[in-house]
This record gives sequence, structure tokens and C-alpha cells, in this order.
Amino acid sequence: MARGIEVFGRGATVVEYGPAERAQRTRALGAVAVLIALAAVVALVVAIVQRSRGTDLVEAFTWIALIASTLAVLAGLGAVLTGRGRIPGLVAVVIGALANPWLLTQLLNWAAGLQAS
Repeated sequence: MARGIEVFGRGATVVEYGPAERAQRTRALGAVAVLIALAAVVALVVAIVQRSRGTDLVEAFTWIALIASTLAVLAGLGAVLTGRGRIPGLVAVVIGALANPWLLTQLLNWAAGLQAS
């Protein structure tokens, strides 16, 4: 039970607040962030497949993956910071960061440099 002071009305009184009076936080933001991150992964995989086929759709799917992964990371951070689905939000941040084409390219270039040494 949490304690608070009721200051409105005639005089201040101590009020006990139980779990029923607390606002429930939904985990919807974390779930949405995970869905956006998975959409970014799908767009990245489609872009890689289109690149292997040599079609002109590579750039469009790369941009879709870049924007979706950025949105997933931002939504995941929002979920973590506000407490609206912290675990799914953290999962969305990790998946979104790894599904970012620019960041993935930098990571693979760094790993290739370690391999050559």
C-alpha cells in the first residue's frame, strides 16, 4: 500500500492507495516495437534476396528496412524508458539495431577487418 496526502478539500488527510487505484500500464508499445523490428528484418531479407537476383527493388527495400529499424529502436527505447513493455522494448532495440542496413554493414566490415589481421 502506498501512502499519499490528499490536499484538496477541507484539510489535508492521509490516504492509503492500493494496487486497484494505480493506473495499469499496457505493454502495447513494446509489442508494437517488436512487430516493427520484425518488419525491418523481413525488409532486409527481401532486399538481400533482390540484390542476389539483380533486380531494381534493392534500394526501395533497403530504405524500408532502414526506416523500420530506426522506428523500432526509437519505439523500443520509448517502451523501456516509460515501462510500457520493457523486455519486448529491449528485444526490439536489439533486433532493430541488427536489422539496420547501415549498422549491419559497419559491423560486418569491422568483423572482416578482424578476420584479415
